Amino acid sequence: MIDADKFIFPLTNWSKFIGSFPKTINNLCLAMKCQNYQQIINDSTMMIDSILLQQNIILLALYETRAYAYAMQNRFDLALADGEQIVKHAPTTALSYIYKANALSMNDHQNQAIRVYDQGLKLVQLDQNKENEIEAALKIGKEMATKQYQKKFDPVKLLPVEITNQIFSLLPQYTRTTCLQISKAWSEQIQDCADVWRSLVILDEKRDLQIVRVTPRIGNHVKHFTIYTTTSSKMTLFNTYVELLTEGHFMRIQSININVRGNYNAEKYFSPLSTVIWKIRNTLTRLNIDSDSIRLVIPIADVLSVCSNLVEFIYSTRDSLSRQAKSLAQLKDHECLNDFQLKAARVIGGDVDPILKHCPQLQRFVLNGSVDYSFLDTIAKHTLPNLVVLGYNPNMIPDFPPSKNIVVSSLEKERNMAGNLRVFYTNDGGPTSAIQKILPILYKNMDTLEDVVVCCIPPRTQPEIQQLYTQYHDFRLPNIRCFQAWLFKGTQDFILQAISNSTKLTNLTVNAVHDMNGLVNTLMDMHPLSYIFISHPEGKTTSLCHLFKRYAELSTSINTISTTRKQQRPVKLLETITLNRTGDFSDDLLSTLADIKTLRRVDLQRLPSISADGIKHFLRKLSHQLTCVRIENIPSVKDDVIASLADIDNLEVVILRELDTITDWSAYSC
Repeated sequence: MIDADKFIFPLTNWSKFIGSFPKTINNLCLAMKCQNYQQIINDSTMMIDSILLQQNIILLALYETRAYAYAMQNRFDLALADGEQIVKHAPTTALSYIYKANALSMNDHQNQAIRVYDQGLKLVQLDQNKENEIEAALKIGKEMATKQYQKKFDPVKLLPVEITNQIFSLLPQYTRTTCLQISKAWSEQIQDCADVWRSLVILDEKRDLQIVRVTPRIGNHVKHFTIYTTTSSKMTLFNTYVELLTEGHFMRIQSININVRGNYNAEKYFSPLSTVIWKIRNTLTRLNIDSDSIRLVIPIADVLSVCSNLVEFIYSTRDSLSRQAKSLAQLKDHECLNDFQLKAARVIGGDVDPILKHCPQLQRFVLNGSVDYSFLDTIAKHTLPNLVVLGYNPNMIPDFPPSKNIVVSSLEKERNMAGNLRVFYTNDGGPTSAIQKILPILYKNMDTLEDVVVCCIPPRTQPEIQQLYTQYHDFRLPNIRCFQAWLFKGTQDFILQAISNSTKLTNLTVNAVHDMNGLVNTLMDMHPLSYIFISHPEGKTTSLCHLFKRYAELSTSINTISTTRKQQRPVKLLETITLNRTGDFSDDLLSTLADIKTLRRVDLQRLPSISADGIKHFLRKLSHQLTCVRIENIPSVKDDVIASLADIDNLEVVILRELDTITDWSAYSC
């Protein structure tokens, strides 16, 4: 990119004109008083010539100034046009050739600039007494343009278009924006490359202004458009892009992601959104309107009725979903939508009924906000053969599981009740519903469920508990792979019974364990796990010693374990363990845990009973195994413990949090 500061923009010293006027005016007045008419004619003519010359110089200077500004905005055609005007108004003035040559040089047309400098030197007869500075400027400008031309290597001109396009497509967006300003050739090639602008992200910041200017040209390249705006933003760019969308500059767009955070004045900018969606309805497959500050923007039913090809829809509103009940009642079948994530101020079961009824291809359905648990009854009563992922107020959006077939038991087929749900997430530890609300969904899909996060209120009375065992006496999860639950009193035995015979379970997370002995006894008889997370247990944790010893024995003896008397299969033994808020967890337990030869990742959080020596001993025993260590809020951990991490051979990741007793020195040493 050419450095503008290197170019000389010689402006005439106007003081030599203005400064001579007072003396000339005095001489003119004196000549008039003396009736010296020839002197009057001479002085008047001189002043007229001076004023005309000054006006011409000002005009040329303005043309030159504007040309410079055009060039800095990457508007090279306009800059060069002003350079031509300068020569037109003063074809025999050396100064005009300097202006035009400078404009060409800033446009990176060094060869043409050199020719114009030569014209100025050759065609204009310079007055060596008065215009030697201008002649010097012509020579300096030519010399600089020559140096730029000689050292110039322009990959856009020398390399094939395919190669430079691939290079541009790999650059970050704001680097590409900078490249737009290098030269006209660069700007045009970047704008014409479809791969460069396949995805466009606008943060509603000043640095995005450069992209606005080229949007009418690049708009039809964009397939994925994202715009973020926050409280600090005035939403200027957001408003501009809504107008550009409305005007039809993004006719090939496939996905739009609009993310507005904390801007409670944003609603007025969303009024044209219906027109925007109408313009791109034929190509739009993914729409995300994610905001914590907008009420009703465009009704769900309106979007689904217009966008027949929509596959993924993320929608949030500060209003209750019931406000859209009338429009949702008019909803017609939508055959493409398979992913719907909804966030509203309040959601009840009847609100989502039309969506479930008229979106038969729905595969993932996630609700967030103040969710009335009557929606679980609505889910349970519907036959949803394609629904694979269901979540309400999950701490994270559950992903689609790998695509594969699940064998459904003949008993479920006979009952004609088997579902296809494979992932079910509730809020992990937040407000939740009674287990009686959740169980109908789990029971209906028990043969296909693979990944479950469930936090539910247990039955309050013994008759309710008994009814649970009676009504769902055969509840099992044979295909479960990842399971996370809160084991409250009244539900622990029932939940553990459901997973106890699973041979596919690898990841187990348990919180608020009511009976640690009961948990350990179940795990001792189960197929070995590769990941265990235990948090907030009630009572003593000493029984974990038996579980750790079992895994230690397995890790040192065999790599396969018999699942039946006739068949053996490889087993992935315990590699990761997390212990959180287990108050009486001791150094002895930690030492026993270190005997497990397959352990690779350990996460120790809020364990007040273990000592610094116990942790160092634990780390020494595992120094040839561990690849990841996390230590959080353990009072006994000081610099010497952290320094011992440096002795672990294959350590790749260290996470240290809330350790007030360590210094920067120890953190750097590991």
